[in-house]
Amino acid sequence: SLLLFAACICTFSVASIGCSSGNGGGGSAGTGGTGGSAGMDGFGTIAGLVSLVDGEELADVDIKAAGLTTTTDSRGIFMLEDVPAGTVNVLVDEPGYTRGHRRVVVEDGQSRTISLKVLPKQTMSLADASAGGVVTGPDGVQLTFPAGAFRDANGDPVSGSVDVLYALVNTSANMAAAPGGMIAAQSDDELPLESFGMVDVTFAQNDQPLSFDGTAELSFPLYA
Repeated sequence: SLLLFAACICTFSVASIGCSSGNGGGGSAGTGGTGGSAGMDGFGTIAGLVSLVDGEELADVDIKAAGLTTTTDSRGIFMLEDVPAGTVNVLVDEPGYTRGHRRVVVEDGQSRTISLKVLPKQTMSLADASAGGVVTGPDGVQLTFPAGAFRDANGDPVSGSVDVLYALVNTSANMAAAPGGMIAAQSDDELPLESFGMVDVTFAQNDQPLSFDGTAELSFPLYA
C-alpha cells in the first residue's frame, strides 16, 4: 500500500473531535446530541453489543442515548428501556475509547438491536499546556498546540502536563469505530461522509477531562 500523509487545521471547541479528509474537501465527523427527534410518540427499547473492532467484547462501558445511561454487562451487552420514539443517537461514553456511535430509529413498543465498535486510545503527553507545543505518536499522528488554549471544567486556563488521548482511524477495517455518525447536513438533506482517515482526540489532566479553546494543526498517515 502507498503511505501518504494528511494535514489539516482543526478548531477544538469541545474535549472530543474527529478530523476527516474526504471527497469534496473532506468534513468533520461530529457525534451530535443524544436526544430523540420530535414528532413521534411512545417509547421503545434499544439492545446492543459493544466490542473492539477485532471483536473483543467490552464490559462495564457506559452507553448514553436520549438522556438515558446504562452500562454493558460482562459480555458487552446493554439494554436501554423507555427510549423516546424517534431518531436517537446512541453513544459509547467511556474514557480511553473512541465514542462509538449509531443513529437508531425507535418506534413505539418496538425493540432495536445494534452493535457498537470502538478503538482503544493511545496517550501522548504535552509537557506544558501554558506553553503549547508539538506531540507525536508512534503511528505518525502529530498535533501542534498553541499556548494557553486548554481549559478545565470551570473554564480556567490550565498549566502543566496534559494527556492527549487519541485513536487513529485510517483503514477500512477500523472505520466502524469512527467517532461520529458520518453524516453531513446540507439544507434539509443528510448526506453520508466519505473519509480517508480521522483522529479521535480527547484531553485530560490528572484523569479530569479538559476542553480546548483554540486552533491546532493535525497530521496523520493515510494508506491509499
